[in-house]
Amino acid sequence: MEILDMALNDFGSLVKHLRVKKGWTLEQLGEKAGYTSSFILRIEQKKRNPTLESRLAVLISLEVPDEIIIKYVQQVISNKKGYEKVV
Repeated sequence: MEILDMALNDFGSLVKHLRVKKGWTLEQLGEKAGYTSSFILRIEQKKRNPTLESRLAVLISLEVPDEIIIKYVQQVISNKKGYEKVV
């Protein structure tokens, strides 16, 4: 369950890995997820800790399987790991 572990421990690296694997630009992922390319870049560079809602939008846009997304949300809620709300 490498994707789940990366999502919990290194979200920015996971986003970049999956985006590059798909051959997408920052602009393409941003458009699919409903965010700007600079927002996606800041996530990848670990300069932005997105909300759970933003993380889900990015994971869905990257076509991460639903069962992994569900397990991710369960872990986040139960452990508060990999997520801090940005105010």
